[in-house]
Amino acid sequence: MAMVPGLGVALSTPLASHFLVTALPALCPLYLLHRRRSFVRACLVIGSGMLAWSLAGFLLGMFLFIPTAVLLLVAAFADRSTRLGLRDRAVPSALLVAGAMFVPLLTYDAGEPESQSYQAELDSGSRLHHQDFAAWRDQLLKSGATRVIGYESCEHFYLDVDFAEDLPEDRRAELANRIMEVPGVVEVELGENEGC
Repeated sequence: MAMVPGLGVALSTPLASHFLVTALPALCPLYLLHRRRSFVRACLVIGSGMLAWSLAGFLLGMFLFIPTAVLLLVAAFADRSTRLGLRDRAVPSALLVAGAMFVPLLTYDAGEPESQSYQAELDSGSRLHHQDFAAWRDQLLKSGATRVIGYESCEHFYLDVDFAEDLPEDRRAELANRIMEVPGVVEVELGENEGC
């Protein structure tokens, strides 16, 4: 029951398959109710894994499964007849798995500079498939760009040229001039396409 609200919200998103794959293992312990040791092991393994995935996939919305993971872990210890030895081994294992997921979060380097971008409007989409486009892209990368992508939006064609936020002003101006030299570029602006 703890999964129902999360799944109700998630099934209407593009990540619906991720939510279903996360939710399905939580049903396994229900088929093991008559075999207590298997039920406890399944609850511990699936609950620990789901808790770890909920924390690792927090930005994808997997945090909705935290209540389910906690209920599975609690269900493993709800029966007094569960052997003490199994509890003694299972608790440290479950905590170790859940704690291991925090290591990447603690070691993440947030000091990397964010990127900004120039957006250039092109006169036609054929410019993106022109034989010299790869050469122009390489020149932009040498001039300070970190990524160059062409795309279509609202029946217009654009070129997004990303650069590091700490790129000096003179190099930014040089990059903007290089973008204007690309055949078919009509206009160059700082920022991203706002949509139709």
